[in-house]
Amino acid sequence: MKRNILFLFAIAMMIAGCKGEKIETQPSLTTEPSELVLEAAGGEVQTVTVKAVNVEWDYSLAPGVEEWLTVSRDGDTLSVSAKENLKGESRNAMITVKPTDNADVKERTVTVMQKASDNPVEYTMTLKPLRLDFVGEGAAAQEVTVTITGDFTWEAAAAADWITVTPGEGKFTVTVSDNPDTKSREGEITVTPNDKSVKAETVLVVQEGKILPPEFEVDTEEISYPFNKNIGNNSRIVNVTAVSVKWEASLVAEDGGSTEWLNLSVMENQNKVNVVLWESNGAYEERRAWLVFTTDWAEKPEVRIPIVQAAYEDHLSTIVSDVDVSSKTLTCTASTSPWDPADNDETVNPNVVNSEWDIKMTESLNGTAYNQIKFKLIASRVEHNEAGEYSIEERVYTVIKPFDTGSKKESGHIEAGTAARSSFNKYPNFYYLEYEDSKTVLNSAPIVEGTVEVKHNGGNNYTFIFDTKDDLGNALKGTWTGDVEIKA
Repeated sequence: MKRNILFLFAIAMMIAGCKGEKIETQPSLTTEPSELVLEAAGGEVQTVTVKAVNVEWDYSLAPGVEEWLTVSRDGDTLSVSAKENLKGESRNAMITVKPTDNADVKERTVTVMQKASDNPVEYTMTLKPLRLDFVGEGAAAQEVTVTITGDFTWEAAAAADWITVTPGEGKFTVTVSDNPDTKSREGEITVTPNDKSVKAETVLVVQEGKILPPEFEVDTEEISYPFNKNIGNNSRIVNVTAVSVKWEASLVAEDGGSTEWLNLSVMENQNKVNVVLWESNGAYEERRAWLVFTTDWAEKPEVRIPIVQAAYEDHLSTIVSDVDVSSKTLTCTASTSPWDPADNDETVNPNVVNSEWDIKMTESLNGTAYNQIKFKLIASRVEHNEAGEYSIEERVYTVIKPFDTGSKKESGHIEAGTAARSSFNKYPNFYYLEYEDSKTVLNSAPIVEGTVEVKHNGGNNYTFIFDTKDDLGNALKGTWTGDVEIKA
């Protein structure tokens, strides 16, 4: 009996021993202590004991904490120390201890707090210089000095791919690739501290454009003008091609004379100059000047463009033979402005006693070409009437030199053709014109003497009898009869 009791006791002890071994081998992970407080001065080492049962483990820190907190492992012990805290506020970190081979075991954390400094330092960062200027090609490297107070690091990065930044101790070096364009370009380098209390700064990088080989050309070899500044275009544009060259333009008179008959406008930003004829030439000899270009390109001599104005001409006609009106098929229009009976004050307008008829006789040729006879009849006053019926006064009209401006014009006359008084009226008064198209005149002849007789055949039918001459003695003669379109 006693033997049985001893046997049962032994079995119970074995069972109890087995149960205790199972509890002891259950995986677990603990840390002691779970909180650390470090002094601001730094340097001290505190330890954390990690107890791990049937589990492997490792530790980690949040990003950026390693810059001031150091943690090392020796077996089951973590040694923790911090650099000096220079700021006036405390800083915190967390050490995470976690299993590496058993996801069912809960990780543990140790909070670390370092006290604030009793004598805090203001964190600052300054860059010098804040702007870098580079030549367009083959630019040398330049440096930017970074001066900081406090305990932090920084990074410098360029936004443009043509800028390269190489960091150094308390500085960084900047290089640029060659600029392929002739225009300058700009980029920025941003220097970012790892401490959020310090503001990021930027450096402006400016690179000049690529310098092209010098070039200078003008597109004009000679400038010529008629003697009369009011006939035709009196403005000449000279275009300039200038590359990597500065230039100036000026007028130089021939033989020490004057250039007051010309006006020069320099449009350097547009690479153009405009030479304008300022005066008519009253001399029977042509006059000359030079448009002179000079540059800062030592290898380029000055460029001289001759300017020539024709000598005065005592005739304007360019036709070479008589013109017979009788052989032409013409259409005719006559325009006038009737006088209102209420407008009868000769002291205000001395020409209130007469009216003018603008006569245009047109001969259509092929395409857009045509010939035209135009003149102005000074007739007795055409009164306004309710019926709107008007007729040209029958009489012989004599060609005379033009009346002075503002003077009283006598009826029965036609003002002779003269040189233009403005570019808007190139053929004033009595002219025979041969047009190539609606704007281009091939030949013109001012009619300066003779008579034009007008006969009214009834209705709108009239006869015009020409016995006139131009300023070269060519005759404009003959008879035309036909319907006239009256415009009033």
